[in-house]
Amino acid sequence: MALALAGGTEAAKTDRGGERCTAAEFRPHSKRVWAPDRWRRGNPKPKAVAVYRRAVRCAVGPGHRKAITARWARERERYFQRRERELRRRNIDRVWGPVLWAPNWSTPPGSQLPMYVIAALAEKAGDLVGADVPGVTMAQVTKGESISRPASAGVDAGGTIGYGLWAITWPFANDILARYGWRYAPDMWNPVRNAIAMAEIYKRQGIRAWYGTRHVTCWGCHYRGRFDLRLVLGGKTLRQAVRSGR
Repeated sequence: MALALAGGTEAAKTDRGGERCTAAEFRPHSKRVWAPDRWRRGNPKPKAVAVYRRAVRCAVGPGHRKAITARWARERERYFQRRERELRRRNIDRVWGPVLWAPNWSTPPGSQLPMYVIAALAEKAGDLVGADVPGVTMAQVTKGESISRPASAGVDAGGTIGYGLWAITWPFANDILARYGWRYAPDMWNPVRNAIAMAEIYKRQGIRAWYGTRHVTCWGCHYRGRFDLRLVLGGKTLRQAVRSGR
């Protein structure tokens, strides 16, 4: 359809400072912006939307303008429908359950969370409790504490048991958990609650509360990415997830 629209004298008008003024020129941009594997990003960057708006303004005739807007609207709708399905499927605000009860940190496939998700979660948890938590650093800490497994549980040399991503340890965080009405098991196998407990401990003791720091390569590094936690919290913000779980 787009090729049929780009005919005659209109085709000669498409070179306008590199703008995508025909439906055929605009198609690759729209396909790239609304690609299926980019749902984790959330909304596209403003500059990507600006390209679309410029394409509509410079479209060579009403036929191309209609084709450009129709393609953008169609692929945008598919993208958000797909994202809604992923939101429901990838909700991490749940009890993952114990995978291992031993001081052996081997991990089965598929039980780890991506580091960018953990970093964003740590950063937001710090903001929520008023602690200056460096998200990237604390995400790296989970490699040593739980191999980034929400369902981890291990007994350390002192006989204490660490639960979840940041190995929240009984009985040292009892007062924090009591404040929220949480228990070590199963609440600490919920990444959201584990992150809040971690942030409270960090606020009180700093990173010295954790021993699994051998994988840390960036000390005091905050997460500056644009990942939207609502994509893995069923559409909720972290604050809403914590409140709904109380």
